[in-house]
Formats: sequence, structure tokens, C-alpha cells
Amino acid sequence: MKNTQEIRESQFVLVYGPGSIIESKEGSRLIPDIYHCLGNDDYSGNTFTDNEFNDVRMKGIVAEKENLNKDDEKEKLNKDAVHLFPLPLYSSRRQASSRVIYKSYIFPAWKICHASDHGGLGSILYDASKPGKGRKRNTCPVCGEKSDTNVRFLLSCIDGHLDDIDWNYAVHGYHKKCKYDWFIWKPEGSSPEEIKIQCPDPKCKKEVTMLDIYARDFDCHGRLPEKQMPLNIFGDVSFPNADDVAENQDCDRKMFVVQRQSSSLRVANTFTLLRMPRAHDYVIKILMKPNYKFAPEIIKSGGLEGLLNFVKTYSLNDYKKIDNYFNKKGKDFDSFKTSYFKSIDKTNFNDALIDEFDLLMDEDVIINDENFEKGEFRDDYSIEIFEKKFPIKIRPISKLKTITAQISYHRKPQVPTDENGKLLNKPVSSGYKLGQEKWFPAFEGIGEGIFVSSDENPIEYLGLDDISEKWYPFINKIDTSGRDEIKKPLFVWWHTLSHALINSLAISCGYNSTSLKERVYINNSEAGILIYNTSPGEDSGMGGLIDLVDSFGIVLENAINNLKFCSNDPLCFEEEIGDNKVNGAACHNCLLISETSCEHRNTLLDRHFFVD
Repeated sequence: MKNTQEIRESQFVLVYGPGSIIESKEGSRLIPDIYHCLGNDDYSGNTFTDNEFNDVRMKGIVAEKENLNKDDEKEKLNKDAVHLFPLPLYSSRRQASSRVIYKSYIFPAWKICHASDHGGLGSILYDASKPGKGRKRNTCPVCGEKSDTNVRFLLSCIDGHLDDIDWNYAVHGYHKKCKYDWFIWKPEGSSPEEIKIQCPDPKCKKEVTMLDIYARDFDCHGRLPEKQMPLNIFGDVSFPNADDVAENQDCDRKMFVVQRQSSSLRVANTFTLLRMPRAHDYVIKILMKPNYKFAPEIIKSGGLEGLLNFVKTYSLNDYKKIDNYFNKKGKDFDSFKTSYFKSIDKTNFNDALIDEFDLLMDEDVIINDENFEKGEFRDDYSIEIFEKKFPIKIRPISKLKTITAQISYHRKPQVPTDENGKLLNKPVSSGYKLGQEKWFPAFEGIGEGIFVSSDENPIEYLGLDDISEKWYPFINKIDTSGRDEIKKPLFVWWHTLSHALINSLAISCGYNSTSLKERVYINNSEAGILIYNTSPGEDSGMGGLIDLVDSFGIVLENAINNLKFCSNDPLCFEEEIGDNKVNGAACHNCLLISETSCEHRNTLLDRHFFVD
């Protein structure tokens, strides 16, 4: 078997990344910060800048989200200091697929040796990161063999810190120094009360169960092992150096025992934007380079001549391209200025979404664009709800590109909220600081989509005031990660329809539902849904979505039927929105879909908007 594990660029951004734990044939591994994997020639020279994504809209959003957690103005990040990169999985010099380009840490550091040569003691729990008397690091203190079994329990706090369990304190209940620094692991079953840990010191022999350990109070030391230096920097694999406290943070939280494979241990916070045609005019792309961060001021004060002189001081090649664009192709500079400033100003996430919505709703047909192609609206569809025909219009998006960046991640051993439903968990930044700049992992997706909208407001057109009134007392208590503009019944209606359409499309177009993604747009009383596919590999955009435009009526009919009839009825339909709830009538058999498909974590859904 290979000593490498392949992860796609999209997986690294959407699921993994620094701070995540992956399983390997030799035990669990922690993906370290970008800085700690720079151990080979794949990371040298201009590796970062050569592969950078110059998307000013996403850069602005990353800066905005980073600055939410910083009170000191000096620590706040300017969008010009934000960079997006597809590393570590992309390298222009990458050779065989088995080549290791990102080294990992052994974590948790405590391992269990199940060898039989323990003198009848059974399995041994030991700290593999510390060499003992007469033994090497990463070997059992009793038999001297190497174990590939990491203990499956560790500690996490709600502010993102991660640590090994202090097993000495966990067993004894206080910091007692016994003769041995290892323990006897006695599993009599898989439940916590059936797993016993015993001190081997004959003068102590203290024994506890994992259930006892779950009940212990563990102080948080603010540790982020993914940001710590490696212990043996020249080895193929290493442990995070627990003595490296440079990145440790002050934290007065308590830590919770969590299983290392728990999905709550690391939840990535990602944002996706369409790569807009206007924002990627090739002159604008040139001006997104770090050298030209003063371009807006030059364009305002010096016009075209000032811009050309400014660019010429940095790159003769860029100067020739811009000069050719305006002076030989005759492009209008004033029109360019309008597009340029509109592009760089859309750096708030909500504004960026409205910009996308305007592009999708625009009646003009855009063709032969590098990033985006859309067809004409088809407005001859409708869906029957409450014995009324609600008009629907759709348009095919035959080409679209997206950029997705991972901004931060949460650890959620518990999910505390304030009285307004806002999460109290603090995020950990996914960015890697290089000098005064910060680099965030990102990837580009290419695919197709279908945009669904209407000229009517469904709440008014269908007379849904009664069900809307039921939502108003509770909708503001639901956490939407800062997206307050979606806390309205209009969004719940369109979001519910979106999930029903994804389930219907998965049957009709041949895509797996997990490869379809949604975006629900709300702009005052206007709204729409973009369902798209940009998945790499076999589920990538191959025309399966836009081919359904001519028969979309069947897709709509199946979607509404799935909303009307759920196999969990009447239990599902009897559910209504209320305190401590995020949905009305919605379950896995009718509306809940893959977390990677839904931008809103399967919240704000209710079949009551469609079924009497």
C-alpha cells in the first residue's frame, strides 16, 4: 500500500484542510498548518503567486469575515492582503500521483498497543510522542513495538482548541506522579462504561471507565496542534510539538471529550461565488495582481494615460496588453471604469449575491464568455399549489465557474447560542500568514446550472399569510451565520422548493444529489434559485442539467408531489416551527439533503408552505 492518501482540491477546501483529522493505514493523522508542510521542492519560488486566484470579490468577503472576530483595528485584514490559492494539492511540478506533497502529524499522540507480548497485562495506552527510558519515540513502553492504533478519544473546546487527553489526570482525578507514565487499556465492550483504564503501578492500581472520564472537568490550554512546530522535522511523519506554545491562546473554557472521527470536531466555514463575466474582463484580471493594488487611485486621478504609465513601471507585458485593449481594439475607457469599480466594490457577501442575482435575472443573453453563458428565459412553466397555478420561469446556464474559499473552521463539541440564536463558538482562521499577507485555500469549479425564478411573490400570490405568521416569532432566533436578510418566510418558500427540485433533478438528470448544489437569492420581494453542478470527476457538468430545460415541467411536478407526500407522514407533516427548532415539516425522507449541497445547513425548510 502507498504511504500517501490522495485528496482532491475540492475536498481539501470543503471538508479537510489544516486542523482536520484523516485516517490512514498507520493510524490517524492531523493535517497541519500550511507552514509546517513546506518540506519539499513543490513549495519553493513562486509556488503561491503562480497559482493564485485573483478574485477581488472573494478577497473582500474573506477580509470581511476575518475581521468580524478582531477588535483591534491594527489586526484587521485589508482585502489587498488576502490571497487565494489552490495549494497544497496543485503543483506545476507535481510528478507521480504517489508523490508526497503535504506531510501530516501523528495525532492523537497517545496510542494503544494490542501486542500479545505484554506479560499478561493486555493492551497498553501510552504517549507515543515521548521516548521513554531505553525506548524510541513512537514505540510501546512494554514490548517496544510500534502501534498503528491511536486512541480514539481527545479533547476539544467550543473556541476551536484541540488537545490530547491528560490521561494521568483522567485516571487519578488529580495530577499524581505514579511509577509509570503509561496505562493498561481494558476494553470489555464498545460503550464508554465498558472501557476501563488502569494505572499499572502496584501501589496505586487506580481504575476508571471512559464514562468516568467523560464526566471530568478538563481545563483548556488554548492549544492548536495544527499550528505547532513538528517534533522531528526531518522525518516522514511527525508529532505536533506540545511544548511549542507560541500559537497557544488564552482560554477559560472547559474542554469536552470527543471521539476523533466525530463530524462535530471540525466544521469548515466556506463561501462560494460565481466568477462573474464583468469581474473577469482580462484587463480587470491584470489589475487584480498584488503589484497593482493602487490601480483604483491611479484610474480615478490619471485616466487611461496614468494607468498605462503606472502598469509600465511593473510589467512591459501587462502594459502592452492593456494598451492593445484600449488603443488598438478601441474599447471605451469610461465603460471600463464603471465595470471596474462596480467589480471591486462588491466585496460584501450579500452585495455580491445581489450582483449575481442581477446577472441571472438580466434579460440579455450572454454567450461565449470565459466564465459564464446563459440562455433565454422559458416562462411557460407553472406549479399547482393550493389549487392555484403559480408561474415559474427558468433559464439554462450552460457554463459557469465558481470559486470556493475556506475562511475558517469551528469545533463543536457543544453548540451554545445566545438569546438571539447566534452561535457562541469562535472560529479558527484557515489562513496562513506570510509576512503581512494571508493565504487561504480555495478551488475553482466549472460546470452548468439551471436558474429558477418567478415574476410573482409566492407569499402574496398564494395567500400564505397564515403560515408566514407562524414563522415570524421564531425565525429571528435561528442562526444563519450572519445572513439576516434571509430571515423571512419568502426565503423559506424558495429554499423548500430548492430542496424538492434537487431531489427531483437527481432522479431525472442522472447526477447524484450530493453533486448538485443550491443558491437561493433574495432581493427584497424578488427571489430565485440557482441549482448547479461543478463537481470534479465523473459527476462534473456534462450537459445533464441544461438538457432538462425542455422537459422541466416533469421535474417541477415530481418536486411538488414529493412535497405533498412524505413516507414519514403523518409524523413529518405534524411538525411545526417553534422554539428551539430550525424547520417546520421537513425530514430526511422528503427535504433534508447532503450538507455539501445546502448552503444553510438544512435549516429554514417547511412543507406547510406547499401542502394544505
